[in-house]
This record gives sequence, structure tokens and C-alpha cells, in this order.
Amino acid sequence: MATLLGWARRGLDWWLTELSEMVPDWVRQSLVRQRQTLIWDGRDGLKIAATGLSPTQDFGQADVCLPASACLLRKVSLPPMSRSDLDAMIALEAERLLPLPADRMLIAAVQARGESQPGNATVAGVSREGIEGLLSLLRERGIVPTALLAEEASVRVDFLPAARSVGLFSSEPPTRLVWWSIAGFLIVLNLVTLVWRDVDKVDRLQSIVNERRPLAMGARRAAQRLEGRTLLVRAAIKRRRESDPLVQLAIVSKVLPADAWIQRFAWDGRTLRIAGYRRTSGDLVKAFRDTGRFEEVRNTGSEVQAALPVGQPFDITARARLSS
Repeated sequence: MATLLGWARRGLDWWLTELSEMVPDWVRQSLVRQRQTLIWDGRDGLKIAATGLSPTQDFGQADVCLPASACLLRKVSLPPMSRSDLDAMIALEAERLLPLPADRMLIAAVQARGESQPGNATVAGVSREGIEGLLSLLRERGIVPTALLAEEASVRVDFLPAARSVGLFSSEPPTRLVWWSIAGFLIVLNLVTLVWRDVDKVDRLQSIVNERRPLAMGARRAAQRLEGRTLLVRAAIKRRRESDPLVQLAIVSKVLPADAWIQRFAWDGRTLRIAGYRRTSGDLVKAFRDTGRFEEVRNTGSEVQAALPVGQPFDITARARLSS
């Protein structure tokens, strides 16, 4: 987890550095607050650059200038590159550019923006022990350094980021703390706003539901009544279809042979009785049962019509089979 947090922090620092380099110089200079500048003599003496006096106890924040005797400066020619790429390259080429072991010095570099002429970059080195002594002296005096500058450099070469990267100085710049505080406040404000908007939307939706509840209940009751009436209509249609005498007459017409004729047709909605004559012989009872529309089919033999030479009498009774 610590490794991931370190990667995330370095990535954020790189992103902020890239953004800061996109800001024009005159804009950045206008945003930088003027601070007091202290001059270090290389031992244990500090003087205010503007007055030449020693700073008082708890002087506050100040830029500290390092004397020329404490710094090594060199001009090099480099292609234009970002701040992170410049720092990475200088870290690899430190021992070649400056005559000190890399573990005994702090290195800082600055490059003229957008220029590639000879000597466009300044590389500076300072003894690590000297910086440790300076930072100890500043802590004793209650002074918080905002920059450690090479006094003789023609450009602003700051050793404080290098000291911070190796753990010699752990205090965050006040401006960065302010921006981090603002960013944290905006994140919390954004989360609170999102939660409040969600809660407000839920409340409004609940109020709409409560307002529409009587209408919804009325619509539901109307739908239930309509469904009940639909079932009644379907049942009535079904009963009518099953009790329609024309339907039974059509079935009987298909079952009886072509030479038969009916003398009596009785239908009460459930029971069918037909009587008549036929010229050909055959099992009418079986024929009615095979249709699947009748049950309890039988030849009653009651009320038999008078026998005539034109045909054989029949008298069939049956009950209609109710469909499921």
C-alpha cells in the first residue's frame, strides 16, 4: 500500500509540475508573494538581505541564499524538456557534471523555457552536510525556508525540492498546503452536494408517488372491475356457444346419414333428443359418441314413431359434454 501511495503522490506531483510549466512566467511571478530574503554566510550567520541585520527569533518564512563558496555551478546545453525529465536526467548525470559523489551532494537544475541554444541549462550542486547544518540552524532560529537559492546563479536555482526529496526537509510549502486544503474542501463539498441532490430527488419522487397514490388506487380498482367483467363476458360467451341449438344441429347433421330425416329435435341446453327415420342401418349411438361432443348416448326406444316403409325409426338421447 505504501508503494502505491508513493506512486500516486509522484504521479500527482508530476501532473502539477506539468500544469505549472504551462503557466506563463509573468503570471507565476504575479502570484508569488514577496518574501524576506536571508543570506547565509556558510557557517552559522544569517542576515536579512534588505537591511543587513540578523533575523529575530521566530522570523517566519523566508528565502535563503547560499554563498558562492558553498555552491558549484555549471552551464550545460540540453534540449527542451519537462521539469520531471530534467530532474531524472540530472540525477543520472550528476557525477559526470559535478566533481562530487552523488550521495554527498544535492543537485538542482533549471532550464530556460523553450530555448535550445548553448548553455541554456544551469546545474548546481551543494554539499549535503552543509545543507543539513543550514536547516538545523534555521530550525533553531524558528525560520521556515521557502527556497534555498544559489546566490551567484543568474537564474533561480532552488535546492529545497532536492532536500525535501531526500528527507532533509519535510515541511510542505504553505502555498501547497493551502491548495491541498482547498482541493480537499472542494472534494468534500462535491460529495455533500451529490448526496444532497440524491436525497432531494428521492424526496421529490416520494412526494409525487404520494400525490398520485389515490389516482393509482382508482386505476387499479377500475382495472380489477374490468377484469371481472371480462371474465363474466367470456363465461357468457362460452355458455352461449355450448348451448346454441344451431351448433348441435350442425353436429347432428354431420353424424346422421344422408338418407335420414328428423321428425323431432329437442335441445334444452344440456340434453339432446332426436327422433326420425333412416333408410340405411348403422350404429348411431357409436357415431354420436365418436364425435367427442356427447356423453351418455343411448337409443331410448321410447315414443317410437310408427313404422313406415320409407325407413327405420330411431330415437337417440345424449348429454352434451362440457368443455373444460
